[in-house]
Amino acid sequence: MIRNSKLLVLDSAQLGAWAKEFDRGSLSIEKLEELALVHGWVIVLLWHHIEELLRHKNSAPVDSRIRFIRSIPFVFWISVPDTAKGIGSVADLLRHELRSAKSGSGQSILKRAQETRSRLFRFGTGKEIPLPFGTDLDLLRLALLESEARSRETSSISQLETLEVPQVTLAQIARMQHQGPAAARKKFEELHSEIDGELSERGDERINDTNAATSAFLREVYESWPIAREGDDPLDSMLSSLNLTLADVDTSWTIAELSEHATFIHQIRSVVDSPDLAADKMHDLDIEQVPSSLIQRSFRRHRPRATRAKGSDLNDMYILSFAPYVDRIYIDKRTHDILQRAIKHEPVIGNLTGSVCKSADPLKILGELCGRSH
Repeated sequence: MIRNSKLLVLDSAQLGAWAKEFDRGSLSIEKLEELALVHGWVIVLLWHHIEELLRHKNSAPVDSRIRFIRSIPFVFWISVPDTAKGIGSVADLLRHELRSAKSGSGQSILKRAQETRSRLFRFGTGKEIPLPFGTDLDLLRLALLESEARSRETSSISQLETLEVPQVTLAQIARMQHQGPAAARKKFEELHSEIDGELSERGDERINDTNAATSAFLREVYESWPIAREGDDPLDSMLSSLNLTLADVDTSWTIAELSEHATFIHQIRSVVDSPDLAADKMHDLDIEQVPSSLIQRSFRRHRPRATRAKGSDLNDMYILSFAPYVDRIYIDKRTHDILQRAIKHEPVIGNLTGSVCKSADPLKILGELCGRSH
C-alpha cells in the first residue's frame, strides 16, 4: 500500500487512450511508478472497465488494454463484499453503501461515504487483478454483447419524449376511474407506434430493429402491469406492478417521483443477498442516504434530451457513481456537462463528487497529475 494514496479513475475511453500510449512507448512503467510513488496517484479499476472491454468484437484493443492493465505497477480495484475474488461493479458499491447506511444511522451522507471508502478497495499490482479471462471468455463476451444491446435499447427508450412522465400526483390518480383492459390494450398499441417512430428517429443508431426493441419493452411493461377490471383502483394497480404498497409512498408524489423511488427500491432489492442486508432491515432507507443512487437519480434528471440518444450513458453514469470515493475522476465532455447541470440544481451532488475533470490527451493528463506541462 502506498501511503497517502490519491485514487484516480479514468473512464473507459480514457483508459483505452492510456493503453495506446503505453503500446507506443510514450507511457512507460517507469512513468506509472513515478505517478504513484512520487505524486501519490494510483489508478482504480472497476468492473465497468472490464465489461466495456469484453464487448469489443475486435481483439486488438482488447489485447492492448489487457497488456496495459497487467503492466500497471500499483493499482486499486473495487472489492466484492464477502469474498476476496472478483472486481466489483456499481452493484457491489451499493452493497458497501447499504452496510454503511445501516451501521451509521444518524451520520451525514459525507461521513457515510468516508466509511464506505475505507473498505471499498483492494490494492495490488496489475498482474494481481482478478480479471475474468479464463476458459469461458467467449461465453462471457457473448453474454455481455447481448446485455449491451439491451442496455442500449433501454437507455434510448428512457430518453424518448413519448414516455415523458406527467406531473400528476398519486392522490389525483387515486381519484381516477380505471377504464378497463380494452382501453389499456388500445393505449399499448398507440404507444408502440409512437415509441417505434421516435426510436427510429432519435434512438441509438446501433439499434438494428427498433420495432423489435419497442415490442420487447412494451411486452415487459404489459406483463408486469396487471390489467385491472373496469372500476378497479388505478393507484393500487400501479403500486402492485411496482411491488409497492400505499404504506411505501407519499400520495403527494408525482408519477415521476414514484418512478424515482421505485428505481431506488429495485436497486436495493437486487443486491440485498446478505443476511445483514435483508430487505426488511432496509425499509426505512432513503435515497438521500446513498451517494451512488443519489448521483444516478440526478444524472437521469438533468441529462439533456439529445438529438440522438447515447447508448453508453448507462456505463458513464455508473463510472460517475464512484466519484465520492476517489480523489479525481476523468469523464467525457457530455457526462461532465450533465454533472455540472446537476450540481447547479442540486448542490449536494457537488459536495459528493469532488474533483471531476473532462478527459483530455493522456500525456497532458499525466503532466497535470505530476505537476508539469507537456
